[in-house]
Amino acid sequence: MSNNLSKTNFFFYKNYRNKSNLQKISRNFSFQEGELYVDYYNSNTNSLIIGNQSKQCIIGLVATFNISFYEVLQKLNNNKSNGFNKLKYRVETVDIKIKDGVISCNIIY
Repeated sequence: MSNNLSKTNFFFYKNYRNKSNLQKISRNFSFQEGELYVDYYNSNTNSLIIGNQSKQCIIGLVATFNISFYEVLQKLNNNKSNGFNKLKYRVETVDIKIKDGVISCNIIY
């Protein structure tokens, strides 16, 4: 377990949208529903384009972990059944609309 007391927000829009998958990352987390507006998303190919045109809305989960950003990435990478099907990924920080406003989150795509 980490000594880093920082909280790390991630937005999951396809995989890890249920509590049992999130617990594979950490047992100490909170989550809430959120929305991300993107230029393009194809759920069949998992193609995502984040830009400024905001043509489509993706509903997903905002998960807040009590571990560092790098620990979250390490746990995701170590889980061979993570559901990600690419060799390379992008990680960006995006604003996610939640019930009480907007929260900054990391997104992997």
